[in-house]
Amino acid sequence: MKKKVLFILVLMAFTTAMRSQSSPVRGLREQWLTGLTYGVSSYAYCADSMSICEVVVDTGLNCTMSSLGPAAGIYSSNAFYFIYTLPYAGDYAVFQHINTAGSVPGLYGYCHGIYGDSIPSTPTDCHASFFLVPDPAVPNGWVLNDFSTGSSTLSYYWDFGDGDTSTLANPTHLYSSIGNRMVCLTVSGGTCTDTYCDTAFLDMSQAGNGVLSLRTVHAPVGITEHTKISGLVLYPNPAENELMLDSKYPMSDVQLTVIDMLGREMISITRWSAPGKIDVSALESGMYLLKISNSQGQTVRSFVKN
Repeated sequence: MKKKVLFILVLMAFTTAMRSQSSPVRGLREQWLTGLTYGVSSYAYCADSMSICEVVVDTGLNCTMSSLGPAAGIYSSNAFYFIYTLPYAGDYAVFQHINTAGSVPGLYGYCHGIYGDSIPSTPTDCHASFFLVPDPAVPNGWVLNDFSTGSSTLSYYWDFGDGDTSTLANPTHLYSSIGNRMVCLTVSGGTCTDTYCDTAFLDMSQAGNGVLSLRTVHAPVGITEHTKISGLVLYPNPAENELMLDSKYPMSDVQLTVIDMLGREMISITRWSAPGKIDVSALESGMYLLKISNSQGQTVRSFVKN
């Protein structure tokens, strides 16, 4: 059996701060999932109010921060947990930017680097991977976003770290008490076996933190793209109330589907034509996928809603 330990890219890091009445407790983790898809986990607590707390992903390895905040980057999110896909293999900076607004303002942050020549190649035979995010509807509930792939049908074996296991692809689990345990997934397909283990990224010193229940969903990033539709441009990204989808070639009778990171269908539009606008004003802030389908094929784009 091939044992794969949690892969975290922490290739460079720094902390910058001015004197402050109360330094925030903070953490940032960058996690490779599959292909060019990564998960970001972070937390921040502060006795003073935080005027800004965000994570920014940008091209190049520029981690410069100021009290005015960083540039928007290719992704910018106020969410503490989110999933994104890099536009291409290259060098990127992922940094947490926190401004405190106490009697003596402070600036804090961590920066992680992603180097293009160090991005792993996803195994084609079988690949075990998942990303843990809090369940917004369940106190102390967490969602396992399953990114596992394989060249043949996969069998699953989940070990929840408390003596209980499951062979279901999408299990749920309830712990006897709140805590933070190591969850391991082993997938098998043909002659290939792969194992991945992870814990929720949170500060256990904070009262009330921890994991009580788990549920599993197949990550929507795994949508099969079939024949990709070329010549598409999606902007602005991040978006406020509207997205513009433009096409180099005429497009009609298009099916658009917006999917959140829990795999839920949030928007569905039929018989759409490009170029055109997509109303995303009703969406909550976060990361989403836009599935675009017509007779030419199907493709997927990611975007952030501010």
